[in-house]
Amino acid sequence: MNLARRTVGSLRGGLAIIVVTMFVVTLAMLFGYEVPDKSREMVSMFVGAQIGYVKDILSYYFPSLNSARSGARVTDQ
Repeated sequence: MNLARRTVGSLRGGLAIIVVTMFVVTLAMLFGYEVPDKSREMVSMFVGAQIGYVKDILSYYFPSLNSARSGARVTDQ
């Protein structure tokens, strides 16, 4: 493994930690503070975007969670 691959891997892991930490802090703040009516839609969009980022991070680092979920689907015929 060369230096560039190690650096990119560390950067990827560091960014994942930052995004997940931001998501947890955002949720903690939503439980602790009242969101003004003017900002409610913007906060909802921000949290929705963060949910997507966290989902992508979890599916990257834990691919078995995604494949187990897709294999558990039952279809009615």
